[in-house]
Amino acid sequence: MNNQYQVLIDALEFKSFDKLEIKRFDDFSYFIIYVDGNGHVLVDKNGIRKEYRHAWQITQWLKEKYKIGSGQIEFSSFKQ
Repeated sequence: MNNQYQVLIDALEFKSFDKLEIKRFDDFSYFIIYVDGNGHVLVDKNGIRKEYRHAWQITQWLKEKYKIGSGQIEFSSFKQ
Protein backbone atom coordinates (compact mmCIF):
# COMPACT_ATOMS: atom_id res chain seq x y z
CA MET A 1 0.00 0.00 0.00
CA ASN A 2 1.20 3.48 -0.86
CA ASN A 3 2.15 5.70 2.12
CA GLN A 4 0.68 8.86 0.56
CA TYR A 5 -2.64 7.06 0.14
CA GLN A 6 -2.77 6.23 3.84
CA VAL A 7 -1.83 9.78 4.88
CA LEU A 8 -4.65 11.22 2.76
CA ILE A 9 -7.23 8.68 3.95
CA ASP A 10 -6.22 9.36 7.57
CA ALA A 11 -6.64 13.10 6.96
CA LEU A 12 -10.20 12.45 5.76
CA GLU A 13 -11.07 10.02 8.55
CA PHE A 14 -9.76 12.26 11.33
CA LYS A 15 -10.76 15.53 9.63
CA SER A 16 -7.16 16.73 9.93
CA PHE A 17 -7.03 18.35 6.49
CA ASP A 18 -6.59 22.10 5.95
CA LYS A 19 -8.76 22.32 2.84
CA LEU A 20 -10.49 20.12 0.27
CA GLU A 21 -10.70 21.02 -3.40
CA ILE A 22 -12.04 19.51 -6.60
CA LYS A 23 -10.25 20.77 -9.70
CA ARG A 24 -11.54 20.05 -13.17
CA PHE A 25 -9.05 19.97 -16.03
CA ASP A 26 -10.85 19.56 -19.36
CA ASP A 27 -12.64 16.19 -19.09
CA PHE A 28 -11.40 14.98 -15.70
CA SER A 29 -11.79 16.05 -12.08
CA TYR A 30 -9.14 15.55 -9.41
CA PHE A 31 -9.65 15.60 -5.66
CA ILE A 32 -6.99 17.58 -3.81
CA ILE A 33 -6.51 17.29 -0.07
CA TYR A 34 -4.44 19.95 1.69
CA VAL A 35 -2.50 18.64 4.69
CA ASP A 36 -0.05 20.85 6.59
CA GLY A 37 -0.39 23.52 3.92
CA ASN A 38 0.51 21.22 1.00
CA GLY A 39 -1.93 20.01 -1.64
CA HIS A 40 -1.98 16.33 -2.60
CA VAL A 41 -4.01 14.74 -5.38
CA LEU A 42 -5.88 11.71 -4.08
CA VAL A 43 -4.12 8.52 -5.17
CA ASP A 44 -5.17 4.90 -5.08
CA LYS A 45 -3.44 2.20 -3.05
CA ASN A 46 -0.79 1.86 -5.77
CA GLY A 47 0.07 5.57 -5.76
CA ILE A 48 -1.70 6.34 -9.07
CA ARG A 49 -3.69 9.59 -9.25
CA LYS A 50 -7.43 9.05 -9.17
CA GLU A 51 -9.35 10.66 -12.02
CA TYR A 52 -13.09 11.25 -11.99
CA ARG A 53 -15.41 12.15 -14.86
CA HIS A 54 -17.83 14.04 -12.58
CA ALA A 55 -17.40 16.05 -9.38
CA TRP A 56 -20.53 14.44 -7.89
CA GLN A 57 -18.65 11.11 -7.76
CA ILE A 58 -16.21 12.68 -5.31
CA THR A 59 -18.78 14.57 -3.25
CA GLN A 60 -21.04 11.52 -2.95
CA TRP A 61 -18.10 9.34 -1.81
CA LEU A 62 -17.06 11.94 0.79
CA LYS A 63 -20.59 12.26 2.11
CA GLU A 64 -21.21 8.52 2.38
CA LYS A 65 -17.83 7.43 3.69
CA TYR A 66 -16.60 10.40 5.77
CA LYS A 67 -19.73 12.51 6.40
CA ILE A 68 -18.11 15.48 4.65
CA GLY A 69 -20.57 17.80 2.92
CA SER A 70 -20.04 19.69 -0.32
CA GLY A 71 -20.01 22.95 1.66
CA GLN A 72 -16.53 22.01 2.90
CA ILE A 73 -15.15 21.62 -0.62
CA GLU A 74 -13.85 24.29 -3.00
CA PHE A 75 -14.50 23.82 -6.71
CA SER A 76 -12.44 25.17 -9.63
CA SER A 77 -12.19 24.49 -13.35
CA PHE A 78 -9.48 24.95 -15.97
CA LYS A 79 -9.84 24.61 -19.73
CA GLN A 80 -6.82 24.16 -21.97
